[in-house]
Amino acid sequence: MKGTVANRSGNCPTIGFLVQGTTVMTNGNTKFEDGSCAQVVNGARVGVEGTRQSNNTILAKEVEID
Repeated sequence: MKGTVANRSGNCPTIGFLVQGTTVMTNGNTKFEDGSCAQVVNGARVGVEGTRQSNNTILAKEVEID
C-alpha cells in the first residue's frame, strides 16, 4: 500500500501511523528502504509491505520512504 503518513506515534523502531486510513505498526524487524525510521513523519509519502493482523492493522515488513 502507498500513501501519506498521518497520526504518527511511538519511538523508533516501534512506531504506528495511518496510511489510507489503515493503521501500520513497525517493530525491530521492519526494514526501512531509502531512509530511516526517523524519516517516517506526518506528511511523508511511503510504501508499505506487511501482514494484516487480526485487529485489522498492518505489521510492516518493509517501509519505503519516497
